[in-house]
Formats: sequence, structure tokens, C-alpha cells
Amino acid sequence: MSEGCVVIAVVGLTIKLAGVNIVDGGSISGSLTTNINITGIVAADAGSYVCIITGNCGVQNSDPAELTAYNNTQITSQPGGSSICKGETVTLSVVASGGNLTYQWKKDGVDLADAGNISGATTPNLNIA
Repeated sequence: MSEGCVVIAVVGLTIKLAGVNIVDGGSISGSLTTNINITGIVAADAGSYVCIITGNCGVQNSDPAELTAYNNTQITSQPGGSSICKGETVTLSVVASGGNLTYQWKKDGVDLADAGNISGATTPNLNIA
């Protein structure tokens, strides 16, 4: 029998994170249902969640559900404007933090693509030659 489980006459649910029972309160609701809700995710909410189902014929653990809490996307260094002469090359750079970042440079609201004198259209560094 799993740690902390008691076989009772009706089905019971327990949600655990790192071996600790999760209970309703604060940002958590539904801890005794089949759907747990966590609002306002913070780094401490990340981890491996397991649902322990207890019934009068035994106990079963769900497979772990991994929750990753990424930092909010934030630009930490904005690209600066440049004045250059025709025929010269310029690189515009942006620095950002967060999880699973993707980049798309635009000119006048239109997506740029790597072609001709443009490279790095989907990277932090846009090169215009």
C-alpha cells in the first residue's frame, strides 16, 4: 500500500508533489477531484504531480505529470537603431529571458525571412547586408 493511503469504502483522491499531499488553499483548488487547478503559477509549483486513487479494492498511483514553470518572457536588452551608409552591414540584436523563446523580426509589421540580404530573421540577431 502507498505511503499515507488508507483504504476506505468510497473512492478517494490524493494529489502529491514531491511526496507531500497537496490541499486546497491559496492558488490551489480541486485537490480532492480528478482536476487540480493552480492559478498564478510560481517557480515553487513546478515539479512532478501524482494522483493517488484509493478505493475499497486497493490503491493506484497515476503516472507523474511534470509541471515546468517558466519565467515570464521579458526583453532585457532592446535593439538599438542604427544609421549606416548604403552597402554596409548592420546587426540588430535583442536579449530576452523566459522559457522556450522564439524570435521573429518584422519590418513595417511584416515578417522578415532569411533571403537576399537578410539573415537571422528568426534569431536574436538580425543581419542586414
